[in-house]
Amino acid sequence: MQRYRRIAGPPHRPATAAWEVVTALITDTLTASTQISTTDVVTALTSLNGLGAALIAAGHLETTPLVLVSNGLHVSITVATGADSVGVEENINPVPGGSTATTDWILHLPTPAPLRSILAAAAKQSSHLSTDPAPAYGSVEASTATAGSLVDLSTLDDFQVSQ
Repeated sequence: MQRYRRIAGPPHRPATAAWEVVTALITDTLTASTQISTTDVVTALTSLNGLGAALIAAGHLETTPLVLVSNGLHVSITVATGADSVGVEENINPVPGGSTATTDWILHLPTPAPLRSILAAAAKQSSHLSTDPAPAYGSVEASTATAGSLVDLSTLDDFQVSQ
């Protein structure tokens, strides 16, 4: 399922605090899955300490999202800054569908030129981080959850309602 989250950044809250909200959102979403432990998520995100806040402070996450992908879960996370951060209606609850996430989850990072090499080095520290472009929603990687769904929606295609 494709979801979007927008977090308020500076000046509403400091970039470091906004990054903490982003990491809590990712952690809470992924750990809704019985396959993923909090420790695994925190360990993967640790290599982004300082970098996440830098992406926010420089405004890179305003238009280019972080994209969390796992087994049908496809979440784009942006952070509003400046005047836009004041009116943001945040939803920082775990993203529905997190319970379908698997241990092969990946957080795709934007790679702005000034931080490209540092982000690439950080991504090499965890198999859960990538500087590759995120797959489009509905691609094979992002839509595998539908293959094992409890309800076969295709059976409804021929269903007709009698009046």
